[in-house]
Amino acid sequence: MGREVDLYVMGAAMRSLPGRIVRHEGEQLWVALSQGLLESGEAVCLQTATSAPWLYGKVVANEEEGVVIHIDGSHTPDRREFSRVWGPLHLRFQVVGEEGFELAARRWLRNAQGIGPRWQHPPMFMDFSGSGARFELRGLLECQADDRILVGIRIPGDDPEHRLTARVVRFLDDDTQLAIHFLESTDGAIATVVGFAERIQEQMVGLLGEPDEDEDGDFGDF
Repeated sequence: MGREVDLYVMGAAMRSLPGRIVRHEGEQLWVALSQGLLESGEAVCLQTATSAPWLYGKVVANEEEGVVIHIDGSHTPDRREFSRVWGPLHLRFQVVGEEGFELAARRWLRNAQGIGPRWQHPPMFMDFSGSGARFELRGLLECQADDRILVGIRIPGDDPEHRLTARVVRFLDDDTQLAIHFLESTDGAIATVVGFAERIQEQMVGLLGEPDEDEDGDFGDF
């Protein structure tokens, strides 16, 4: 193929690497970098052409002809969507019944104790901001709007897991996506999510132009 691209590595330390697409087969893409290698599992994104959607995925190998990227999804951003961003988060959650939520939330936030092993792990790339998140669902999920959940979030490339509680706002696109609104969190959790979103915004502003002033990024609209 030979198309020159900028490969954006999205993690605690975000950076851009020049490269060249050498092969594309199904959901895998081979990119030859001008220099250096990437670690397996690192989250990346790139645009194959100026008007093309952004491709998001993760590194699965380093081979002789280039870095091998598994494409997890694509996204065409609205130029106004800068308070709410699309990017990688390691997020897990579990639904808690209304009767036991207060106690479960206290144990989760104070002691990192969930309700057994019943964690759901959505795909890594999602819409998120300091107020909530929207992500694809994997498999069946028994919950409904206004249910309460426990949430764990980790920024790619950063070790600490931040703990939050949230409310299910609603299901989207024929119940294949879930939107949640954050309620309470451990110290620094929201600030970490906001800071990571701002770093993604800074990169995208340079690529797409300035956002409109009236965009508020409120997850209550989902």
